[in-house]
Amino acid sequence: MSTQLLKTDCVRALFFFIVMAIALPAVLSAQETADTRPPVPVTETNDDIVVTATRIPENTIEVPQFVTTITAEDIEASGKNDAAEIIAETAGISLSDQGPDGSLQNLMIRGAGSARVLVLLDGMPLNNSRDGQIDMSLIPSEIIDRIEIVQGGMSIMYGADAVGGVINIVTKKGINVDSFLNIKYTQTAYIPQTFSDGSDTYSPDPTALLDGKDLTASAAFDLGFMSLLAIGRFEQAENKFYFEQSGESIQRINAENIEGGGFVSGSVPWKTGTAILSVLVNAKSSGVPGRVDGTPDENTQEDIQIQTMVEYNEQEFIFSDLSTNAKIAFSQANRTFNVPGYDPSSTALSTVSADITQNYHTSDLVSFIYGGACTYDYIQSEYLGNRDRFHASGFLSAPLLLFNAVEITPAVRYDAYSDIDGALTYGIGSVIPVTDESSIKISFAKSFHAPTLYELFDPYMGNALLVPENGYSGDIGFSFAGDDLRLESAVFARYMTDEIKSYAPTYIPYNIDTSFYTGAEAHIEYKLISKLHIESNVVFLYSFDLSGGRTFSDNARIALVPMWEAQAAVLWRDDVITLRLSGNFTSDRYTDNTLTDTLPPYFTLDASLRYTVMEWFILTLAVDNILNAQYQIVADYPMPGTTIRVGMELQF
Repeated sequence: MSTQLLKTDCVRALFFFIVMAIALPAVLSAQETADTRPPVPVTETNDDIVVTATRIPENTIEVPQFVTTITAEDIEASGKNDAAEIIAETAGISLSDQGPDGSLQNLMIRGAGSARVLVLLDGMPLNNSRDGQIDMSLIPSEIIDRIEIVQGGMSIMYGADAVGGVINIVTKKGINVDSFLNIKYTQTAYIPQTFSDGSDTYSPDPTALLDGKDLTASAAFDLGFMSLLAIGRFEQAENKFYFEQSGESIQRINAENIEGGGFVSGSVPWKTGTAILSVLVNAKSSGVPGRVDGTPDENTQEDIQIQTMVEYNEQEFIFSDLSTNAKIAFSQANRTFNVPGYDPSSTALSTVSADITQNYHTSDLVSFIYGGACTYDYIQSEYLGNRDRFHASGFLSAPLLLFNAVEITPAVRYDAYSDIDGALTYGIGSVIPVTDESSIKISFAKSFHAPTLYELFDPYMGNALLVPENGYSGDIGFSFAGDDLRLESAVFARYMTDEIKSYAPTYIPYNIDTSFYTGAEAHIEYKLISKLHIESNVVFLYSFDLSGGRTFSDNARIALVPMWEAQAAVLWRDDVITLRLSGNFTSDRYTDNTLTDTLPPYFTLDASLRYTVMEWFILTLAVDNILNAQYQIVADYPMPGTTIRVGMELQF
């Protein structure tokens, strides 16, 4: 793309934002009236309040998208160690997991793969331009305050890769931590058993009872003018779990993982706003065992990730009805892959990004939400060479209240790139109140996925002629938020064009595929009594591969996409005990585009217990895969059998 064309696209992308940010508040300030409602503070902690769907705080029944929130209490009760496992128990979210603790973990929403699901950390994208993915195993659960999941196309708000939806991981701040000091230790164990390496048989290995250890320490400091939170974590695991192959018990090898990191957040509040500085550092060294259908690999991989962000929130910017949220972030992601007998292969990706959003509430009938963002990526790779990408965008959304009840929200966005064609996205959503506790939601949106640097410039399997994928999605849903019952449900459809796919023998990507997805999903929470809750998630997803001249009558399904997923959990929580029992079911799915082989369906049963012995001393117990199910999420990558985690927590 020429320099002149890039400049033109960037002007288009930022034009609306510049005009609205400078001119709109001044022009419309005369319309400010005494009865205008004040903006909801962004520090709102009500479980019903979400920010991700519209970029402003709103009640879940007042946003047009299917939204699910996972709170800190939910995370604590789950007994899970990292973000991906926690999110995977949410309706419509599929986990792609290669098995060992610390291995690559990706998420899928409504059939959209990991590079087409946008993951945010405090509102800033984590998906990298290198391969479009984010390894969720690098995000420890200890730093998470809540997770907001918005399903359906969201490129109109967040740009590229929000095809299936958006997952926003909101980190803890110093003001949200009750204890001054918290120390937590967890020991992971597998049940020892006789195993084979294919030729010899070995006695049970007692060290399996001490396979992994996890130590986390966090501290909060209130300095009066400033709140600080610091979290440090170290994890080590051999990951020598057992799995069945050809009727024999096999022990996984070369799957060890050593990981350490820290998170620091500082918050400076004032009358109507907050400034926040956060730094996340994570370093990991792990074995790469490879597929089990051949000789185990001896490859290893090292990852270092640094994410720094400064965020500024002002609820009364210039005047009371104008709020501003601005962020500047820098990230560095280094990866080294080691293959015995070859020189290490290293990649370093540096990213600088800025994002600003303003909400001007002109009256009770109309608001204007607008903003802009820019990102610069620079990659240094022994494989790709040195590559860079500049990306700029601008968006405008205008929620309108009709008949004092029905809200309609049109939105438009333009994204410009230095190395690929720009993308115009648009959408409209509507919320129709049924009662004070329920609403009908309708939404339509265009979304897109930008080709990654690997897809464009891989010297052997790249295609510089790729253009962005386009997705067109629609939802109709019903939401209810009562005292004892919460329900989020929807029927949905998505049509994809210019999909980027690569097939054997060359594996060169082309814009050749078209597909259609349709289904229904529901998330239910019901309080039987004050301390006993039940939760259920279910999703039905039917996919059609329409590439290569196929039609709907051919009934060709998309590989790796299950038709059914369901989860159910029973939770007891009082002042002393938190007990959770959950079951998860995933139906069969094709392993590849040949549509010949399938991975069988599986069901897992998990349990967790949190027992408060004293106010400052807590014991924890979690048992995953109680039934010792033998299954694979990714073909030829077995998942662990019964896994036991025992821990204790000290709070001062």
